[in-house]
Amino acid sequence: MQKKLLKTLILLTIISVGITAIFLFIGLKDYCFKSVRAYISYNVIFFKMLRSLMTAALFSGVLALFLWGRISERIFFPLKEMIRVTKAYANGNFAESIHVNYPDELGDLGETINFMASRLQKSMHELDERATRMESILRGMVDGILAVDNAGRIMLVNPVAEKMFNIRAPDVTGRYLIEVIRNYELNEFIKASLKRGIVSFKELIFLPDEQILRVHVSPIEDFSGKTLGIVAVIRDITELRRLEKVRSDFVANVSHELRTPLTSIKGFVETLLDGAYKDPNLSKRFLSIIDFETGRLNRLINDLLDLSQLETNQIKLQIETVKLPEFVDEIIAIFDARLGEKSLSFSTYIPDDLPGVKADPDWLRQVFINLVDNAVKYTPPRGKIWIEAEEKGDFVEIRVCDTGIGIPGQDISRIFERFYRVDKARSRQLGGTGLGLSIVKHIIKSLGGEIKVESKVGKGSKFIFLLKKAD
Repeated sequence: MQKKLLKTLILLTIISVGITAIFLFIGLKDYCFKSVRAYISYNVIFFKMLRSLMTAALFSGVLALFLWGRISERIFFPLKEMIRVTKAYANGNFAESIHVNYPDELGDLGETINFMASRLQKSMHELDERATRMESILRGMVDGILAVDNAGRIMLVNPVAEKMFNIRAPDVTGRYLIEVIRNYELNEFIKASLKRGIVSFKELIFLPDEQILRVHVSPIEDFSGKTLGIVAVIRDITELRRLEKVRSDFVANVSHELRTPLTSIKGFVETLLDGAYKDPNLSKRFLSIIDFETGRLNRLINDLLDLSQLETNQIKLQIETVKLPEFVDEIIAIFDARLGEKSLSFSTYIPDDLPGVKADPDWLRQVFINLVDNAVKYTPPRGKIWIEAEEKGDFVEIRVCDTGIGIPGQDISRIFERFYRVDKARSRQLGGTGLGLSIVKHIIKSLGGEIKVESKVGKGSKFIFLLKKAD
């Protein structure tokens, strides 16, 4: 294209000079070939020369403008078209294309730009698809993802990390980590990992909720191996550690609960074998203690089996409509003797027209037995125990109440935990396994209800639970 433009300019120059020479020749031909007029004054000759030059210049200019217009149409119009289309590409509009039909360098340039735009559009589409897939992966992860550059500024945060630290990605991107997550240990761990550039992990505790997070970091490297930043995979293991503690406590509690009666039984059996069996009164006393401890072991094993079935949803509920007035009367008959021994009064406040409840009678009986048993155990002589029930929307609310010793406020939140006792010594003395209320909670939950407790020390307790109303 440059060669053609240069040739065109040279041609225009030659044409202009040639035309000027022709006009000069025409204007001066009289002077050159006629001697008679050789003496014409200088002014006349000069005027003719000037007129010839001006005419030649005007003609040359018009011709040059005409030729330049044609050249411009061939050269500058394609260039303007290319500029317009490339600006469209810069704005992300790849639907445009260059239409140049000249079989020269301009045509080749247009085709090259069109090809480049096509490849660029394809690459951008692939990048968009890759970014969409990556975003979907980040959103679908159960772990938090946090990426920082080598200066400690946040580059990326996924939705789980946003929820974990109560932040928003648009607000924190580009800010320093310590400004966003004010945890000194995490910040120092990230800084140390950036310096070392190795994979490492650490468990951190975040206050005030004592949230336990396991942070696993890996370096982000370029092709040369230079560390560009750190990506941290963060997993909330608070519940896992809690369950591990519960399991550990459970094993320790079971071991203790089994060891205590077994130790007692073993001791009394050894004493009997050493000759105490010869004393009838002593033998009877020891055998009574052995019988009590054996019963305690039997209750503990049965409660453990029930709790295991409830927690693993292995029980098969036989749901039917239960009428509470008659059902509660059957339960109270079981405790008549014990109520009389402690001079405890018992009463019920259950309307006769109260709707029935959806429940498994056997497991519901276990609920009432455990709750009333606790009320009898922890209510002083001449105290009161009563059961109330009333309709509450789609549920029936049942309350087992007593005037017993009550439960301290700090213990209420844990009263339904396995083996949790407010007064450990007294509970064991009364023969409790520490699993009764935990079993009650799981039964009520399996029946689609919920349970809570209200209590004041020295005033008594109310165990309140809901059961679904029968249709």
